[in-house]
Parts: sequence; structure tokens; C-alpha cells
Amino acid sequence: MLPLPLLLSTLPLLHLTSSTHLQRRTPAAQETTSSSAPSCQNSTAPPTFYLVTTSTATPSTNSSLLPNVRTTSFYDPTQAPTLQLRTTGPGYDSTPHFTLVAGSLLAYNPDPFGRGNYSWASAAAAVGAPLLFAQGASGGGGLSLGGPAENVLTVGGNASWALCADEFGESVVVWGGSGAGCVVTFLQAVASPPY
Repeated sequence: MLPLPLLLSTLPLLHLTSSTHLQRRTPAAQETTSSSAPSCQNSTAPPTFYLVTTSTATPSTNSSLLPNVRTTSFYDPTQAPTLQLRTTGPGYDSTPHFTLVAGSLLAYNPDPFGRGNYSWASAAAAVGAPLLFAQGASGGGGLSLGGPAENVLTVGGNASWALCADEFGESVVVWGGSGAGCVVTFLQAVASPPY
């Protein structure tokens, strides 16, 4: 399996359009950007990004200024073959970089138990279930970046994310989470973590 940086260097160049879809950029298109499609260099959601939770969809050039902002990290309390995303506070030393390719989040990151670095890909989001990541190739999860500045992670254009307490008391990212122990949140793509 190729490391994610090497894998990404073999993919066609991508950029975000105003309709929140990824499109292939040809070498000629790299030099001139149409006025209807913002380039990645001017977008608040860079090609690689961190995911943070916040109570707003409005972007900020300084992620520390987002209200109720928390970084996310991979989480595996039971040594399952899949990982979840949980929120973490300042001082946590494992904040993954993500990229969005073909509807899936990809990251190259150590596993939570320090057994090595692996390529992780998001699975399709299921209502009421944590967002899951597995090693290897992505299966296409319908994820995209939308919102006011194409900075909010969505599923089919819908940003129905929540932070829900799991059985261990951790706040995990859940698609369509509701009920006791869940708080509605936005997942924003940011250039640098808030702390």
C-alpha cells in the first residue's frame, strides 16, 4: 500500500467548484482559473486540511476564533478494525490531516496504539452511527465540502453532524445523531488546528 502523500501525488489535480463538487484540473486549467470556480489557493478549505467541530458554519481564517471549536482525532477504544473521530483538547498530539477524494475522507496517520502509520479512508455515513474509517482504499461515502465557503463537511449537501457521548464518555462525531448526550455541530475543514 502506498503512503498517502505518494498516493496523492499520483492522483489528478482536483479543485472545488461553487457547487461543492470536486473536478479534475488539467495542466492548462492550473494556470488560469475561471471566475465561476474558486481555486484551492483562495478557498478556506485547502486540499489538505484538519477537521474541527464548531457551533457555526461561518469560516474564520483563524480557527482558534471559531465558537466552541475542538480538534478531532482518530479514536478506537476497543481495538476494532475501524476508527471513529472524537474531539480532543489542547495538548493532544495526534491531529490527522485529511483530504477529500471521490466522496471519501482520506488520512495517513498512526493507529491509536502506535503500531505504525496507515492510510485511512472514511466509510459511507449511516444515520445515528459514528463516522468510521478503515485502512485501505475508500469506498466512496458521498462526502463533500459545502456551506458558505465550501468549508463544511456534508453528506449529500446536508450537514447533520452531532457530537454524541459514547459508552466511555468521549464525544464522537455521529452522522444524524440526536437524543440525550448529543449536541449538533458543524465539521469544518481548516488550514491549521486551533491549538
